[in-house]
Amino acid sequence: MKSQASLNKEPAFAVHNLEFRYNQVGCPVLNALNLTIYAGEYVTLLGANGSGKSTLLACLNGTVPVASGAIAVYNPRTRQAFDPACEQELPAIRELTGTVMQNPDDQIIAPTVEEDIAFGPRSKGLVEQEVKRTVNQVLTIVKLEQCRHRAVNTLSGGERQRLALAGVLAADADYLLLDESLAMLDPKARDDFLNLLDSLVKAGKTVLHATHSLEEALRSTRCLVLEAGSLVFNGTPAQLLRSEHLTDWHFQVPESLLALRLFSTHIPHFSCSSIDPAAFAQAVSERTGDETFAFHARTDARESALPLSQSPALQFDTVSYRYPEAAVPALSDFSLYVPQGSAVAVIGPSGSGKSTFMLHGNALVVPDSGSLTVEGLQSVDKRTPLQSIRLNASLAVQNPENALFEHYVADDVAFGPQNKGLTGQALKDAVMTAMQSVGLPFSVFADRETRALSGGEQRKAALAGVLALDSPVVLLDEPTAALDGTSQELVLNLIHALKAQGKTVIVSCHSMEMAARFDRVAVIIGGRLAAYDSPRVVFGACWDAGWGLSLPWTVAVAHELMLRTVSLAEPVPLNAAELFDSLFSGAPAASRIQPEKSDRAEKLPFVPPRYRRHETGLALFRRKLMPDIVPSSPFRRIGAGLKLTALMLCACAAFISGSPLVSVIITTAAVSTGVLCAKMPLKLFRSLVLAVPLLLLMLLVQFVFSWQDDTSLSLFSLWRFSLTTAECLRSISLLCRLSALMSVMILYAAVTSMHESLTVLQKALSPLARFGVPVSDIFLSITIALRFIPVITSEAECIVTAQLSRGAHGRLKTALSMIIPLFLRSLERSLKLSRALVLRLYK
Repeated sequence: MKSQASLNKEPAFAVHNLEFRYNQVGCPVLNALNLTIYAGEYVTLLGANGSGKSTLLACLNGTVPVASGAIAVYNPRTRQAFDPACEQELPAIRELTGTVMQNPDDQIIAPTVEEDIAFGPRSKGLVEQEVKRTVNQVLTIVKLEQCRHRAVNTLSGGERQRLALAGVLAADADYLLLDESLAMLDPKARDDFLNLLDSLVKAGKTVLHATHSLEEALRSTRCLVLEAGSLVFNGTPAQLLRSEHLTDWHFQVPESLLALRLFSTHIPHFSCSSIDPAAFAQAVSERTGDETFAFHARTDARESALPLSQSPALQFDTVSYRYPEAAVPALSDFSLYVPQGSAVAVIGPSGSGKSTFMLHGNALVVPDSGSLTVEGLQSVDKRTPLQSIRLNASLAVQNPENALFEHYVADDVAFGPQNKGLTGQALKDAVMTAMQSVGLPFSVFADRETRALSGGEQRKAALAGVLALDSPVVLLDEPTAALDGTSQELVLNLIHALKAQGKTVIVSCHSMEMAARFDRVAVIIGGRLAAYDSPRVVFGACWDAGWGLSLPWTVAVAHELMLRTVSLAEPVPLNAAELFDSLFSGAPAASRIQPEKSDRAEKLPFVPPRYRRHETGLALFRRKLMPDIVPSSPFRRIGAGLKLTALMLCACAAFISGSPLVSVIITTAAVSTGVLCAKMPLKLFRSLVLAVPLLLLMLLVQFVFSWQDDTSLSLFSLWRFSLTTAECLRSISLLCRLSALMSVMILYAAVTSMHESLTVLQKALSPLARFGVPVSDIFLSITIALRFIPVITSEAECIVTAQLSRGAHGRLKTALSMIIPLFLRSLERSLKLSRALVLRLYK
């Protein structure tokens, strides 16, 4: 793409001698930094974890104070310069800049998609008709039209990332700052996101994209590389790829670049300006001279099959599972046999069921139907302690910040070994070994606060907590996401070291190149096992373009070469060396030994119904807090205003009437209407049982504090305390009123979407604006509260998941140990939400 900066050379950001230290102590995160970003440029900001990329973006948008140096942010229309160090100029800067964070939940404010996108335009003071036009336009751009009225907490990770970008686009920011925003996306979603960025740059936007990926950097017009807070490279992507310092700067050199270097070295006059598979294949075919290359000697490599063990490490037998809040199963009729001592990569699009597969392996959830064994232990058998399964199959969850719940790093890493019973020196040795293995020296990081770690350091700390368990099966969910190249290679070497120790390693990933380095690859599509074989077979004979995944780059090049009638000794080369050898050698890259199939796996033992476990602690937690999906019914099509009016009338009737009979009739009518007419499951009304403890509490209060002039019959007395019939009737009456109110609210919530509720609430409040009531502020507070409730619920679930996955047991112990971390995370979420409000122009 041609750089717009080469045409106008008007600056968007100018940074002069910038230096930044957190808390004004320690080594500088940014050190004497000087750079200029020009209007219309697409610039990628690269560097290792902790190199200062996120800090630089925060300095540019004014969310952290600049103490030393200067930054100028230019208005592209007036050319006026604004200084982030000047508090009065921050609103103008934030109207010019839109920031998309790595974690979209940190910047999504409203509870529904449409309301969140509309937040920015409304904050800028646009009239409602213009707000709706902007929302419709942005929904089309980010391809979220079908999600317009959905609640944010029901979106997938990729959908939430697009929503985060949509909120920034709706505010019409001139400059887009992206902080590792593509790290958790699958290849197709990532390509769609990058294509969208290309179109935005063509439309005149300026993009500064922080990333670890060299492949993403190739889409930009200029690359900046930070090393320990200093700018060490400023040039074009082509110049960066030719640099000899890529490994010094902690990049993971992709197979495409390795192949380009290899072919340029060994093929006379070979040249290719693109790493697109078709373009590379065309350049190779033009150097053949005829249909084939002249073959040369090569080193031999053989691929040996892994025999199936008599006792598998992990075996799924027709497993099906559906989350309580989901409409479709996450896993369906899923069967898989993982031999002991093998390394298996699990791939699939976002939302395909990979994380659910991992949760089953750690017994955080158990199948609705079918069976599962982990090291010979059946998770569905009540006679098998779940803790013993979790200590045999440790799990590193996908988002590292969700797995860290202790205050200090060493304490968090020690949580699992303590549940195994380790104490004293044995515990310290386990923690030190685990931290050292992931590149976090104990002497440096033991007393470091977990929340003060960088994103990459948090991922390493979470991985150390899993390795400290020393379990025979290790489950890693996206372990290399958001890591720099050196850290990614460290994780891959660690995986191979674990396999060399005889452990079974199962890793979910989005990188096909990474998956190609494993013994086997399992492909999960729509909750079903689509393929399971060696990488050469999965990416070769088994491959289906309908999966929506991308082939490894070298395999894609091989396909393009065969379309051009270039002969290959190995049609499925898994890396650059194999691609080169398959062209220059008559022998295949590896012997065509096929791994043994999993159909030899024996049927799992039958578990009698009385011993079958139907849910775990995590599933119980989700069932208590997450809503069930209610089928469509005529009640959902009734106007929200009419439903809200009926709710208020019923509530008023229950509290105005002095007879408990009226409340009982309202409760019965609400439950009957919900079950019979609205097709609601009866269990949705289970929260009514919460009124029982309240009744007991009210009776106790009545017993302790007697009413004056109460001459009714005494039913029970003790010393000065007594309980009369009048007191019992008052308690029962209040309980009936409470039950009536709860039942009609449950019915209303089940048949009314969040979008409908917010719309009717806004209409109901709008007349109050004539009397000077701050309606917009009240409505914002309500929407934030509605958004914050599911966020805190999600945080609580993350803490429970992290604790249970590392062997915690006992509901009371788990609940008590969750209080302080949940309180701290609530405060942290509040701070992030307040920052999101500022960045999204709330005044």
